[in-house]
Amino acid sequence: MKVTRAFAVITLSGEKLPDFGRLAIGRGSYRFRVSGRGRDTHWALEVDEPTEEYLVQVWRVNRPHGMVRLHKTDSAWEQEIVEHPTRTWWDPDPAADATVYLRVGYEKMAEAAKQEAIRWGGRPPSEKLSRCPQAIDLAGVDRALADAIARAREPKLRRITVWAVRRAFTIAGIADRDWIAPALDALEDGNRTLPSPFGRDEREQLWQAFQDDPTIDTTIPENGPAPAPGIAMYAVRDASESFAFDPLRGTFQSLATAARTDGGNYIALIRALRREFFPKLMPADRYERWI
Repeated sequence: MKVTRAFAVITLSGEKLPDFGRLAIGRGSYRFRVSGRGRDTHWALEVDEPTEEYLVQVWRVNRPHGMVRLHKTDSAWEQEIVEHPTRTWWDPDPAADATVYLRVGYEKMAEAAKQEAIRWGGRPPSEKLSRCPQAIDLAGVDRALADAIARAREPKLRRITVWAVRRAFTIAGIADRDWIAPALDALEDGNRTLPSPFGRDEREQLWQAFQDDPTIDTTIPENGPAPAPGIAMYAVRDASESFAFDPLRGTFQSLATAARTDGGNYIALIRALRREFFPKLMPADRYERWI
């Protein structure tokens, strides 16, 4: 077995057992030997005390080995061993969550993996992208760009975030208001403290300021999308807070807000974003999709 992440002992319901700490199994290839007894003593029955015992032996190996049954005397789990010699990217990984794998089944999990890859632009999301659900719409149009943003260092992420926020307010037609422009400038200068009413605890004051400005339409229609100013409203404050917690998520959130203020026009957003920050990035149609 090839180990790529931390090991844990879990119950059938997916909970980690408190009696086992972090197991001393690092990355690499290992051979596992599992021995058990008492498995058919109370088969499929509820018990008050444990009746099964297991011994798991682990050691490093230099090459993979097939799965074999060395010895069997009980009657539990008589099924033959089935192996998938080559694991494709859509094959469910039981190590990720064995309980889901057992409960849902291979075919459904494989299909779910394929559909997720399609939504993310032709490949499964990387670990960084998977923690940024705001990125899925951009990645679905231009996965190469989403990956490039995920690889960017924090200073560049900050510049992209500020650019996206300013774009959102510009598209909404309110970037030049004398009480909004200072907040955009402060965000661009890297100030953690934004001028009122864009402060961290001024959500209600910000909403009131937008309503009090007669030049800004904040009317929410019964049917249809919210007006662009209402979408862009909290972008400055949210971007400023994201700098301290998760710059990558903040960047994708700001980009999503910029697209929403433009009616979900990701094509225009991506064209401008590539021109400004990633002029040498491969074209989107040259990205190698897996599905």
